[in-house]
Amino acid sequence: MTGKMLPVALPGGFDPARDQARLEARVRELKGQQWSLASIDVEAGKAYFVTADMVTTIVERDGRKGAQLPADVRPGDGDRQATLLAEAFDLRYPGEGWVMTEFDPYLRQAIMERLDSDELRAREALATALGVKPWQVQVHKVDGGFDVHLPASYSASRHDLRINEAVTMAIGRPGWYFTINAQALTMQVRAGALPTFPDRALYPWGAPTNDTWSIPLGLALGSGGTPNRELAIGFDDVPGMLSTGTAGSGKSVGVNAIITGALLRGWELVVIDAPHKAVDFLWCKDFCRPGGWGCDSKEQALTALDLVYEHGQAIARLLKEHHAQKVADLPVHLRPAPVLIVIDEATALFMLEPVPKGIPKDHPLVIDALNKNLVTQTLIKRVATIPAEMRFAGLRVVISTQMAQAKTGFDGPLKANLSHRVLWGANPSESARGFALSNPRDVPRVPEWIRADETAARGTGVAEFEGRAPAVLKGYFATTEQLREHLLSAGVPRCSRPEPTAAQIAAHTPSLDDAVGTDDEVPSRLENEGGFGDPGGEVIELRGAARAAHEFAVSQARNHRRSSSSNTVQNLDL
Repeated sequence: MTGKMLPVALPGGFDPARDQARLEARVRELKGQQWSLASIDVEAGKAYFVTADMVTTIVERDGRKGAQLPADVRPGDGDRQATLLAEAFDLRYPGEGWVMTEFDPYLRQAIMERLDSDELRAREALATALGVKPWQVQVHKVDGGFDVHLPASYSASRHDLRINEAVTMAIGRPGWYFTINAQALTMQVRAGALPTFPDRALYPWGAPTNDTWSIPLGLALGSGGTPNRELAIGFDDVPGMLSTGTAGSGKSVGVNAIITGALLRGWELVVIDAPHKAVDFLWCKDFCRPGGWGCDSKEQALTALDLVYEHGQAIARLLKEHHAQKVADLPVHLRPAPVLIVIDEATALFMLEPVPKGIPKDHPLVIDALNKNLVTQTLIKRVATIPAEMRFAGLRVVISTQMAQAKTGFDGPLKANLSHRVLWGANPSESARGFALSNPRDVPRVPEWIRADETAARGTGVAEFEGRAPAVLKGYFATTEQLREHLLSAGVPRCSRPEPTAAQIAAHTPSLDDAVGTDDEVPSRLENEGGFGDPGGEVIELRGAARAAHEFAVSQARNHRRSSSSNTVQNLDL
C-alpha cells in the first residue's frame, strides 16, 4: 500500500513527546483529516505525513537509521511498513537507496540501511531461496562477495540447494560459492572460478610411503574455494574395493596406480586376470609374490587365490598364537606384509561355459564344460571368501570389471565386502551407477563443464569410500614403463618364479574325477560299445592322439557317472 506524503518543517524546540499531538491536529486542521503522521526526523527538523496510519520516529544508529514504529503496528505490517518507510526516506534522502533491513513489531522498531543494486539483488535472491521476506536477510557487500546474516528458519537440508542456485545464477555465476556457520546463522558468499582438473594428474612420485594402509589414487575435485586434493584409498579396516567402468574409462590406469602405491609401501602382490588380458599386467609380473601370478588360465588363477588364502590361514594361526586380533597388533618383527589381490576382468573370469544340450550327459563335450564350470564356480567362491574371512590377516582385494551385476557373479555378500567403490567414466549411465555404487543418490556426478572438456574429463570418475564423503576424482596417470622404472629404482623386490608350479595347479584344480560314486552304475556306451563307430556298428580302431583322447573321454564318462549318482555336482546346471 502506498500513499501521498507531506513533509512539514518542525518548529524550533520541538519535543515529540510533548508536541506531537498538537502538530498532528494542526496539520489535519490545515490539510485535511486524511493525513497521519508517518515519521519524525528530529535531526533533519522535519516530520512526514502520509495518507496512512503509521507513526515513526527516525534516529541515527551507527550509519543506519532506526525507526520507532507506532503502537498499533502488527507482525503482518512488514510489507506496508517497508513501502512507507522507503517513500519517506526517499523524500528526505533522494536517490540514496534506503530500505528496511530489520522489522520488529513487538519492540516497535525498524532499521533502515542504504543498499546498492548488487546488495539489493543478492538480498532478493537469497530471500526467495529461503522463503522469507527481504528484510529478514541482511546482506552487506565486502571485497570479493557478500556477508550475510540468515534468518532463524534456515535449514541446510531444506535450503542449501536453493541457496547454491541463487549464488551461482542470480548473485554471481557458476564457480561462486558460499560457506555457512549454522550456529551463528552467518554466511559468506564469495566469487570463484569453476573447479576443474588438469589435463593429466601425474603420479606423485615423491609422495611419502610411511602410511602402509593409505594408497594414492588420484585428485579429488575441489569446491567452495577449496583446491583439488589428493585422494587416497584407506585400506586399514576395509577388506576390498570394487572398480567399475567401461573400456577406455581409466579403470586400468587406476588399478596400476593402486598396484604401484601398494608395492612402494611394502605390500605383496597377487594378480588374477583373464588369459586374453594377461598382457596388461606383464609389467608387474615379477613383482608378484611366489605363486601370485594367475593370469594364464582359470586353473592358474584359482591356484594363486588358494595359495594366498592358505597364506592368510597361516597368518590366522600366528595371530591366535600371539593373542592378536589383526596383523597391526603383532610385534613389528613378526608382522607380515599386507597382500594386495588384484582381480581384473572379473566378468570374463566368472563367466560359465554353456553346457551342450541334446547330446548324452556323458559325452566328452558335456564333461569338458562341466569340469570348466566346476573350476569357475570354485574360483567365484574363493574370490568371495577372501574379503569375507581374511581382512584381519591383511589381505585386501581390488576387483575390476565393466559391470558388477548378480548375473555376472557379483551377488550381495561379495559386493557388500567391497565397501570402497570407484566408478570410472565422465558420464556413466544410471544403470551403471546403480550397479557400481552403494548409494548412487548421495554420490556426485562429474560436472558438466568438465564433461565438456575432453582433456579434463579423461580419466575421471567418482569415488565412494567407506566412512568418507563421496568425491569426483581424476586418477593419477603414468605409463607402465614409468611405474616399473620407479619400482625398480625404489628397490621393490622381484620374484624369479611368480607363477604357481604345475604340481600346485594340479593340487588345487577341482575335477569331476575327484568324486567317487558306487560300483553298480549302468556302464556308459563309451565302455560298452568301445566308442562312437560308424552307423553299421563297425568299431573304428583309434591310434595315437585320437586313441589317447578316446581313453581320456571313457575315463571322464565313468567318473562323471559316479559323481552324478553321488549327487556331488547337483549344483551344476545340466
